[in-house]
Amino acid sequence: GKVGDQHLLPKRLPDGSREAFGLVCHWLNDCLENYPECKGGNFESLSTRLIDVGRSEPLTPRIYVPVSPQTTAKTPYRTLSRPWALTGDSLRLTTENIDEWQAGGIPLDGLAQTFCNAMRITHQLGYRYIWIDSLCIMQDSHEDWNREAHTMASVYGNSLLTIFATRIGKTDTCFATRNPLEIYPCGPTLTPEALLRHGGDGASTISSFFAVSERQKDKIRMLSDTWNQPPLLCRGWVFQERLLSCRIIYYGAEELYWECLHHVVSESYPFGRVLTRTGFEDSDHHYTVKSVYQELLNNKSGMDELRMSRVAADWALLVQYYTITNHTDASDRLVALAGIVRAIEQSRGFTYLYGSWREFFPLDLLWSLDSGQRLELFEAL
Repeated sequence: GKVGDQHLLPKRLPDGSREAFGLVCHWLNDCLENYPECKGGNFESLSTRLIDVGRSEPLTPRIYVPVSPQTTAKTPYRTLSRPWALTGDSLRLTTENIDEWQAGGIPLDGLAQTFCNAMRITHQLGYRYIWIDSLCIMQDSHEDWNREAHTMASVYGNSLLTIFATRIGKTDTCFATRNPLEIYPCGPTLTPEALLRHGGDGASTISSFFAVSERQKDKIRMLSDTWNQPPLLCRGWVFQERLLSCRIIYYGAEELYWECLHHVVSESYPFGRVLTRTGFEDSDHHYTVKSVYQELLNNKSGMDELRMSRVAADWALLVQYYTITNHTDASDRLVALAGIVRAIEQSRGFTYLYGSWREFFPLDLLWSLDSGQRLELFEAL
């Protein structure tokens, strides 16, 4: 049933269904229309390449090279975040196939299913372009990788939406196989008369509501238990991609989640502002660190001594959480933070110095190492 235009009894939607795409489209449009604070960044350097998924199905993806960075800035596109391990056998962009992929298209039968799913999501939402790292950066060119890896602040910061393939198990796909009826419909005990709210002027309105099981209610309020599990959200690259992205759709094992700078919603709570940022800051450090990152970008307030010490503390907290993430290649640890660094440089005008900032000296020289191994290889950012 419905009260007004709000669903009373939501149920899980198959990820690849038309209804699921409709729900994601609703969240996206709601954010674009009502929450200006979620708009993307405006960075100078942008990705050299995007993937054009085509105008119609069957999809015919190809490499798209914008004429200029200004062209990319005017082209709404998506980004994909996923663990590399389960897409390792997929075709990748190289110096040998780039011309063929640009002129004749990318062969779908050689791509990881997660990549195909992400392209389908892009198309179903009414857009043509997506950025996927191994399909947009030449994997056999260190020069190309080094150049493109340092544009992550603009790639994810300017993306209209980031698709997180968090549903990673034994299968390579964004779409989970699950029971859409796991949230069983139940009859509300309140009568319509009990829902009436009487105003001081004698007018009455009906409050919107929906039903959800207690088990699911407890689970949805512990999102960190779902999102921060390996192999995806404990990765250093993904840590950066999550902070840089203004809007994220999570394809999880149990349901869809939406995260933007304004709020978090899910299939269990698809319309209400149940999961607000302020409500999570005391209990979920990943929400805290994302809020901290936004504060680091906020240059509207003055920078007196007290404010500078707070900014330094915010940076230290962000680095603390970043250092507990994992990297397949230890030499990526500084590079995988470069996008966040670039964004802060653009916003604050600070000067970055190997994990610290000139503006925070000498305070940042006071530190100690609890445990771990010293890395021998560092590459300048």
